[in-house]
Amino acid sequence: MAQVWVIGQNQFNGVQSGFTTQMAQPLGSDTRDDSLAMQTYVDNVQAVEESALIQATLRLFGIHEGYEISNLLTKIDGRNISLNRNSEDAVTKKFLQITGIHFDYQNQRTDLITALG
Repeated sequence: MAQVWVIGQNQFNGVQSGFTTQMAQPLGSDTRDDSLAMQTYVDNVQAVEESALIQATLRLFGIHEGYEISNLLTKIDGRNISLNRNSEDAVTKKFLQITGIHFDYQNQRTDLITALG
């Protein structure tokens, strides 16, 4: 019986994803090398689960005191814009998180600051 070791590596910054397989015994009539199928699977998973890197400062006109640090921003109302950093096909959702708030009382503006992530 042959043993298979799978060494997977992934860098989710669009740089590379790799897969290698090593067989304990040479390929025989009852074994096969599935490294190409595994690489295709990893690439497909990465395409769906990879999150976009977004950093934004959202400027609101007027003073809005209802926002707090750590609130999640999910969408822009009235514009049909989702702030989900993941693909629509992804199982999990990742939204922008407020990491800072700046009130500009002189110009009557509120800036919601989000971190790169």
